[in-house]
Amino acid sequence: MADPKPPSLFETAVAQLRACGVQIDTPPGEYRVNYRGGKPETAYFTDDLADAIEQGRAMAAARAADQAATTPESTQCAPRRKWHKKMTPKAQRRRLIRQHNRRLRARAINVQEPGGSTREPVL
Repeated sequence: MADPKPPSLFETAVAQLRACGVQIDTPPGEYRVNYRGGKPETAYFTDDLADAIEQGRAMAAARAADQAATTPESTQCAPRRKWHKKMTPKAQRRRLIRQHNRRLRARAINVQEPGGSTREPVL
């Protein structure tokens, strides 16, 4: 059983920078560094792998600084949970019955006689 080959310097750099939101590609004879999903204008081209890795780390640090500067402090905490557990059919039916009964009770309280005066609710 042969030992698996250790990852190359390029593969290691690609994995580290991908986690930071930066992508390194290898067109023939050069390296291209850009933000993931970035515009072609923001791409950086070089022939040297060490230069590409250094530029990628600088881009990742710049993006992190930009995001920290534009993000208000109140949104940096954990986001609130938006979705709740789905209600069972039995719970939905009980909710519907409760809403119906509340509407009936509210109508009974606000019953008005033909002469304009309110009368005692019948419960």
